[in-house]
Amino acid sequence: MTVSFDDRIGKVIEVLDANVLSEDTLVIVLTDHGEDPVFGESRLPYCGDKATLFEGGLWVPCIMRWTGLIEAGSASDVACNSSDLFPTFCSLAGITSDDLMLDRRNLSSLMI
Repeated sequence: MTVSFDDRIGKVIEVLDANVLSEDTLVIVLTDHGEDPVFGESRLPYCGDKATLFEGGLWVPCIMRWTGLIEAGSASDVACNSSDLFPTFCSLAGITSDDLMLDRRNLSSLMI
């Protein structure tokens, strides 16, 4: 699954590059839950897996690419949630979400 997923993301990047859209496009790749042991996946050293509330079911990778804005190879260990993306996208688009009662954070300062 990882190889197939990587191939497909590579095709997206190729199309963006071919159409000179890379510098204007934020690409985000993340999963919605931990690995599934049914398919031989493992979350070691974390406890738990898919559909659990242990770290193995909650901690997932999030990879971002934005040519010219996110430094290649950079990393962050800040804990966040996918729902933090809404206020982040609003901020990046110049839209204020301050008047909304969101229990989420703007993470744009971690990206650029």
